[in-house]
Amino acid sequence: MNRVRWRPAALLRTLVGVVAAAMGGTPALLPAMPVAPASAATGACLILGDSLAVGIAAAAPTCRSMVRIGIGSRRFLRQYLQSPQDSDTVVVSLGANDDRGTREALSEIRQNLRARRVVWVLPSRPEAARAAIRSVAAANNDATVDTATVSLEPDRLHPTAGGYRKIVALALER
Repeated sequence: MNRVRWRPAALLRTLVGVVAAAMGGTPALLPAMPVAPASAATGACLILGDSLAVGIAAAAPTCRSMVRIGIGSRRFLRQYLQSPQDSDTVVVSLGANDDRGTREALSEIRQNLRARRVVWVLPSRPEAARAAIRSVAAANNDATVDTATVSLEPDRLHPTAGGYRKIVALALER
């Protein structure tokens, strides 16, 4: 009997693709999505980050997004935030893939955001990332949404489709 061996990254891409499709999105959300120039329209939203942000973007298709599975904060900063980003609301999910320097990178990312409201997504783990995110959010009077309060997939990191919808509702509430 042939057994299919899944690599974690391939499994995650498949899982996120299924979640995106279930929420009416497309697997095209999986690669990095460059941001179009900021809209001056009121109510515009921007989603930045890692695999959690991919699911959030799928649940909020009217928002602009810059998302990439597995990306860390420093790499995101280098590759995608060469200039400040303007938006009414910015949702940030970064830090869970970092091995060091999370708080410093997130602080620098925050300096590049010009928004009426910034919402940080707290991953269910690792605790070091959660602490860094809380610290940066508190220093800037930003809001947080904790994924530990929504329904999670068996990996206990990524929300279910319903969990992503709840995160979007909380993050984008006016």
